[in-house]
Amino acid sequence: MRIPSWDEWKELGQIFREVPASFKAEVIEPCKRDFKEIFCEKYDHRYLKAGDVIGAPYTQKDCLYPYEHYGIYIGNDKVIHFASKKEGEPKSVHKISLVSFASRQTGTFFLIDFDKYFEETPIDIMFPLSAGILRNGRKNISAKETVRRAKSKLGETGYSLLFNNCEHFAMWCKTGSAECGQLIPNELDKYRVHFSLKTYR
Repeated sequence: MRIPSWDEWKELGQIFREVPASFKAEVIEPCKRDFKEIFCEKYDHRYLKAGDVIGAPYTQKDCLYPYEHYGIYIGNDKVIHFASKKEGEPKSVHKISLVSFASRQTGTFFLIDFDKYFEETPIDIMFPLSAGILRNGRKNISAKETVRRAKSKLGETGYSLLFNNCEHFAMWCKTGSAECGQLIPNELDKYRVHFSLKTYR
């Protein structure tokens, strides 16, 4: 598909400004939504999809090292994560906005592109038990099921830095395997897609 030049975009913009409001509402806006869903979400990765595992770099005064915080994007700029609602409160699984989830210092976040990860899984290390079982015993859980799993944990407590943290929670929702790459480095780092709140949408 050929991408229009900047001059062509400007010309189209001038045409759109002269189009009646009724035509914009009935034709142009639905086309924009279809373009976002079909092209951007599936190919350009500019937009998040419900069921994505997202993370953000965090630093805190009482923490010696920077760390990454993880959650499950559930759509409508909402994230389910395992953290404290307020400073000093026990950690629990709850829902927050994407803006609140992103790094407080940089306004950035990232997603792990599991679609690409699963596509690149070598055949020789795949488990032959079923088509859904892939590398390291992880399962390619659907986006809808990932969101359902995340919602099923709402309100749960029992946080443990070593055995039940935010990354364990997010990975379990997406793959069925409660792993933490920050404790034991893994191969998922190269499948990250980075975003900034300044340029996102």
